[in-house]
Amino acid sequence: MPIVLARLHPFVLVIMLALASCSTTGGATPSDERPEQDAPTEPAEATPSAARTEPTVDPGVQPKPEGAAGSPELSKTSLLEVEGFTGTDASILGLKLGLGWDEAKAIVDANPELVFDLDEPNPGRFYVNDAGGEPGDPALFYCQWPDGRETMGRMVIYGRAKRFMPASAAPLFDMPSLAEAPAAVRAWLGEPDRSVVTLDIPSIGLKLTTHVFERRALEVIDYSSSGEPPHVMIAVVVPELLETGAKE
Repeated sequence: MPIVLARLHPFVLVIMLALASCSTTGGATPSDERPEQDAPTEPAEATPSAARTEPTVDPGVQPKPEGAAGSPELSKTSLLEVEGFTGTDASILGLKLGLGWDEAKAIVDANPELVFDLDEPNPGRFYVNDAGGEPGDPALFYCQWPDGRETMGRMVIYGRAKRFMPASAAPLFDMPSLAEAPAAVRAWLGEPDRSVVTLDIPSIGLKLTTHVFERRALEVIDYSSSGEPPHVMIAVVVPELLETGAKE
């Protein structure tokens, strides 16, 4: 069962990794590490072909995009206005599921508003940080290639990314939890196919609950932690990696 890691204090990450290690005999064990020999290589230079693409998308409600050429670019079009939205079709600032590591890194490196931040304890993952904006945690996205995948299988979108999106997308990121979603957001999402507690550490008050929307290729993750306001994170996920709650 893959665990979507929030941007956490290193001490919390150590606890989480220790728990995952101890669970191999009876609990769910994340296996998001890439083999050492498959460690990503950094391109010498971002080529023009890797620069971010921003497809033209008509405003208002859109039908489900057909193919990459019709994929909505979420810095231009609110995902809440795309009637047939699925996470596998969308991009944001050029980043999208299906990209290789080097392709995605080149897009980040070519954009002066973005900063590449390797997640060293977790191979096959990197954060994309905000080079500007307000103070606070700079994380915008968490790009993941679980289980040694050649293509990106999961991308977490943090609330800070709102500043790159149309204002009409904000309600999806502003809600404290899915249970408190505005009516318009709830109507757009529909009912989750399942809800799974993906992390629970009572000693520090940390809990993540993942709500899975299969037809959207989307997960809404409730985040609660002692001393922090509750909030949600959004993840676009390839269908085979959507949280199942099954024990491995």
